[in-house]
Amino acid sequence: EGDHSILIANVTAGLKQFFPRIPTNGPEPGAEWVDTTSVVIDDGSTRITKNSIVYSTAGEWLDDRSTLPIAWRAEYTLEGEGQQMGQRFVLTGGGQTVGEHILSADGFYVSTSARDSSTADVVLPTLGITVPIVQVGVDSVRMVR
Repeated sequence: EGDHSILIANVTAGLKQFFPRIPTNGPEPGAEWVDTTSVVIDDGSTRITKNSIVYSTAGEWLDDRSTLPIAWRAEYTLEGEGQQMGQRFVLTGGGQTVGEHILSADGFYVSTSARDSSTADVVLPTLGITVPIVQVGVDSVRMVR
């Protein structure tokens, strides 16, 4: 059961970070909104919390009013601790993700693309060392109906 709950927690955390949050009545062209999320990723030996503030702006209708682009930017912090190969560690850092979601006129998620960059420090207290981490990534997903 433990392995399944970890897998479900990781999938849920990934979905919360990836799919767009939109206003209850749907976005209108030019609308702007801000959303905050907090996602905890816990694999049993490591627990990391990602707190994000997401700034979104709906663009103008495209393709004869069939799709609506939503530009977004997420600023986030990372905080956590864990154990790996018998060594306790503490992680702190943050980053920014910039991307664009495309929604269909009938409210379906069509695609997203994102560019992410983050920096973090991993402190190994028992060894007295700090390991800097720099991560850059690009993601793209397109739904097929």
